[in-house]
Amino acid sequence: MIQKAEKIIIKRLILAVITMAVSSVSIAEYNPDEDNKAPLGELYKGDYGELSVGLHLQNATFIGANLWIGNAHTDLDDSWAEFSIEPSIKGALNLPGGSQLYGEFSYLYGKSFGHDASGLSIGVESDPSAAMIEQGYVGWRSGDMFPSLGKNAIDISAGHQDYLLGSGFLLYDGGNDGGERGAWWIGAKTAFKDTLIARINIGDFKLEGFHLETRPRQAHRKSAYDGMNIEYQYEDL
Repeated sequence: MIQKAEKIIIKRLILAVITMAVSSVSIAEYNPDEDNKAPLGELYKGDYGELSVGLHLQNATFIGANLWIGNAHTDLDDSWAEFSIEPSIKGALNLPGGSQLYGEFSYLYGKSFGHDASGLSIGVESDPSAAMIEQGYVGWRSGDMFPSLGKNAIDISAGHQDYLLGSGFLLYDGGNDGGERGAWWIGAKTAFKDTLIARINIGDFKLEGFHLETRPRQAHRKSAYDGMNIEYQYEDL
């Protein structure tokens, strides 16, 4: 027979996993007109290159109870909400040989309403928020300069940018959220800083060399990664 205390614990566990109203919208990629292949935010595409703007919005609302099962942080809120907005501009300049100089810049603002279940917002501002540069990189890709190697056989980029190694198990997220930066569970800040990434693509082979630095909330937790990645894409799996 289930005692009253056990019923309360079960009820709280069920409530703790309720998540409501989670959404993510990228205006630059949404295009309701299938006949128009250009992105919604495209400003120019022609002989000199291309230029587009984007806007990525994310929001989430969480409702729970006894979020830490009574172990700590008893002053956590039963519900909280998160929000992020990231306007961006991206462009490419056509160069001789079909190569391109390209780049992107975005500024991300994250905000939390209430204390999230991570506990990171406890002891900081009651309404934590932060804005910072997310993407901020320039690069060069070879285009058709080396026809025997294939299109864009060489690609080099540097600055603030995302980097995903494989499925993201080892390297994926270069930025920290939560605390004074807000939006812990959305995890909108993913770019690494002071990066240098060189790619060589020849047929089904891809070779990458990279230097990446993380953007933690606390400076003494900063990490740097230097490595190589080799991939082979099978045509038939």
